[in-house]
Amino acid sequence: MSLQEIPEKVLNNLMNFLDFREILTLRSVSHNLRNHIDKTKPDFSIILISIHADFNNQKNQHFSKGTWSVSAISAEDLDFLKTNFLQLPTFKFCVIYYQILKNLDQLLELFGAPFIIYDLGKENQKRWYFKFPDNSVLNILLVPSMIFLTRIEKNEVPEGAEIVGSE
Repeated sequence: MSLQEIPEKVLNNLMNFLDFREILTLRSVSHNLRNHIDKTKPDFSIILISIHADFNNQKNQHFSKGTWSVSAISAEDLDFLKTNFLQLPTFKFCVIYYQILKNLDQLLELFGAPFIIYDLGKENQKRWYFKFPDNSVLNILLVPSMIFLTRIEKNEVPEGAEIVGSE
């Protein structure tokens, strides 16, 4: 039996047990399989469940880099990622391309007031800084259609910016 002959119900059941990376690998196997996966799992919240399982799985505690494209992301999604990335000692960066950012006002409640650089052309940039357990810093940069989450050194934080979680 080839991959194209596998019944749709079996494929759906299979995808429920795969984590995010395994789904991406499976997606690259064939055009028909890619179309089926995109049709079946287009929602970011479903992907977040896979990422959550990935973080809780000891063999995948070495996540360091990622690039994702999503149609929509919410304040809760970003808070979830922030919380989990802060627990990963190997985390380096993640870029998320999005079309819709839901609940920006709730993001301000969750993260506090952003640090804003007042330079021409940078007025739509919002930054937050969060302390990692090893004293490095998670820099979250929010710009229209992209979110950058990056581990930086404490001395790279601009003067006047608050690092959440610092003494």
